[in-house]
Amino acid sequence: MGYFEKQLYRSINSSPKEVVLFDESYVYQKSVTLFIEYVEGLRSPYFFIVKGTNDKEYFKCVYKCSKIFFYTMDGIPVFNYDNSSSPKKIYAGESEDKLIASLTRKYSWKAKKYKVEYVNLLTKKREILDMNLDKGYRTCGVFLGKEKETTPKICRMVAYKKEKNYGPRYRLEISSGVDNMFMIALGISFAILRIKAEIYEKETLINECIKTNNYSVIAEIDGIY
Repeated sequence: MGYFEKQLYRSINSSPKEVVLFDESYVYQKSVTLFIEYVEGLRSPYFFIVKGTNDKEYFKCVYKCSKIFFYTMDGIPVFNYDNSSSPKKIYAGESEDKLIASLTRKYSWKAKKYKVEYVNLLTKKREILDMNLDKGYRTCGVFLGKEKETTPKICRMVAYKKEKNYGPRYRLEISSGVDNMFMIALGISFAILRIKAEIYEKETLINECIKTNNYSVIAEIDGIY
C-alpha cells in the first residue's frame, strides 16, 4: 500500500486532548465534516468558500498580494495566511500582530511533510503537529505529534476534482476536541499547495507541447487559472 492509500484509508481518531488556537467555541464534542470549495474564474469575488455537508456556506476568503484573508459570511475577519513567507504563517484577524501557527517544510522522500507549530490556548505551551501530504497532493493527514501508527490522526483531507455543480473541493474530517478553525486554516494551506502544483504541471505540459508544436494537446488542456 502506497502513502496515498495509507492516508486515504486511515480514519481520524478522537483527540486525547483539546487543541485550541482561535477560540473554544470552534471546538466540538463530535467530529465535523466540512468542504473547502475553490471558486474559479470571475463567478465569485471569493477565492475559497467553506461549506457544510448540507451546502450551507459558513466562511469565505479572498486572495490579495499573496495572502489569504478569511472571514465569516458576515464579514468578520478570522485569520490571514501568508503564502509567500517561509515558514508559512497564519495570523489572527487581518493584521500580523498575533501569530497563530507556522508551517515549516520537512525533508521526506515519500511525502510532502510539514511541521506545524502553535501555542495551545488551554496549556499555554508550544505544541507541534505533523501535516503530511502524498506526493500527488490528493490527500493530507494532520497528526497530534510525529506521524506513527499509534499517533492520533485528528484531521483527514481529501481533494476532489471539479464536478458539474462544484469547483475543485477539499473534504475535511475533523476530530472531536480539535479547533475547527485551526483545521480549516491548514485545509486552506493544503488547497493552495495542490492548486500551485496543478498550475506548475499544466505550465510544464504546455511548454513541452510548444517545443514540439503539439498545439492540439494544448487546446484540450483545461484552463490554467
